[in-house]
Amino acid sequence: MREFYIERFINSSKLAVLEDGKIEELIIDDKVSNISVKDVYSGKVVKLLKSMDACFIDIGNSQLAYLKYPKNKKIYENDRLLVQVIKLAKGDKKPSLSLEISLSGRYLVYIPDNSKLVFSNKIEKKEEIDRLKKIMEEISPSNQSFLLRTNAINASKKEIKEDLTILLDRYQKIEKKFNETNDLSLIYSDSNSVDKYIQEHLNRDLNKIVYYDCYENRQIRNIVKSIDNSYLDKLEKSNSIDVFRDYGIENKIEKYLKKTIHLKSGSWFTVEFTEAMTIIDVNSGKYIGHSNYENTIFRVNKECAREIANQIIVRNLYGIILVDFIDMKDEKQRQEVIDIMIKYLSKSSIKFNIHGFTKLGIMEISRRREGNSLHSYYFDCNKYVKEAVTYSINYIVDHLERKIIHDIVHTKNNNLIELNINKEEYDFIISNRPMVFGDFENKYNIKVEINKI
Repeated sequence: MREFYIERFINSSKLAVLEDGKIEELIIDDKVSNISVKDVYSGKVVKLLKSMDACFIDIGNSQLAYLKYPKNKKIYENDRLLVQVIKLAKGDKKPSLSLEISLSGRYLVYIPDNSKLVFSNKIEKKEEIDRLKKIMEEISPSNQSFLLRTNAINASKKEIKEDLTILLDRYQKIEKKFNETNDLSLIYSDSNSVDKYIQEHLNRDLNKIVYYDCYENRQIRNIVKSIDNSYLDKLEKSNSIDVFRDYGIENKIEKYLKKTIHLKSGSWFTVEFTEAMTIIDVNSGKYIGHSNYENTIFRVNKECAREIANQIIVRNLYGIILVDFIDMKDEKQRQEVIDIMIKYLSKSSIKFNIHGFTKLGIMEISRRREGNSLHSYYFDCNKYVKEAVTYSINYIVDHLERKIIHDIVHTKNNNLIELNINKEEYDFIISNRPMVFGDFENKYNIKVEINKI
């Protein structure tokens, strides 16, 4: 049974995707972050480093981003370019840009610079490929700049045509805005990944969408209607302002913030971060499942593989991931563990590659970055060492908002909310989010009184 739960807070919009009560995916739109993947900007070339195949682009307010020097196009300093963000900044690395613009719809991806029709790897049946190719020839005979997404399987000609029209219109507006202004600025943002996820994954398998009836959530009804009116009965308005707490989602998320994950069998694994990679170490623990040692180890590894894949998706881990499974000598067993990882990692649309086992028995995985990790949203450091963990401003502000919601619901004088905050934490909030208390007051129509303790 698949369910969506939506939370809209000052910091972010969040969508928890549950399958039979377990979080399968967690989408977070960070409202404070000023750059998102797939944003389209009008930028200016400020520096060329041809020896390094690098360009630095000012995308507004002197924000510099990196563009790999294109081999098929000559560009010069001070040129204005239409560019799209493909990677976010990380540490000292600047955001990465591309000259190839791609716009995603429910069934199609429009890539104006592309000259051929491309199909998702998951569209495997020749009959379906031929059907979709015929539809595209009928609705766009002279324009083959599209990628057919997995969602296009069994989609009707009408549905695909509507998607195509929306994408073409969107790109025309982007071009028009770029040509009409000399400003260096954001041209188009596709950063509302919560609503986009709903739009792309709403289908018959979904049981319900649970949300609180606030201004930001009222567009959900329009999204659902645009797909199929019959899906409107899947919408469930919650009486609770704090959906994640009252439906137990917040408690479930805590599991994905821990360093050590214990499984029912008694086995466990740890998740460690370094600057270059994520390391996951499997331990059999108290598991005693079979008299044969090799079979016992095999069962532990299979159980951990399923949970590790889920942890990777929900935590949104990316880059290089090394998994130190308990050593297996049997190649068939190793391959079966790889197959399990592929099966469960494929539940997310984010691209990944399993490179196999090293000679030391460590599984190598690489996963594309799309957005920030769950850890980076909740913590201010990239380590799980207990002494080094510092909660982020996001965590603190979310915690304060839950406190405010609780007091609004449970206190008689709910127009005045008192918050007890120690001086150190208050100074940290003011230095990072000076307007946040005013944002609380405006959103909930209250007066916030701060007591420094």
